[in-house]
Amino acid sequence: MPDGQIYEFPPPSPLQRLTWSACAHAEIAAVSAAILVLIYIAGFAADAIDRSALDACNERIMRPTGVS
Repeated sequence: MPDGQIYEFPPPSPLQRLTWSACAHAEIAAVSAAILVLIYIAGFAADAIDRSALDACNERIMRPTGVS
């Protein structure tokens, strides 16, 4: 290439632009999906804990204590 000339790359095709955009957003999408899965699992865990805690409270209430 002779001195003083600048090579200009051709503009990217629409498919290349779409691919670059998808790659740029892939990490964000993966993190968002992981957060949603953790929230979903935490909901099930909280529901199970609430039920077991309520069951324990109900057993204490139903059982007479210290009555003679």
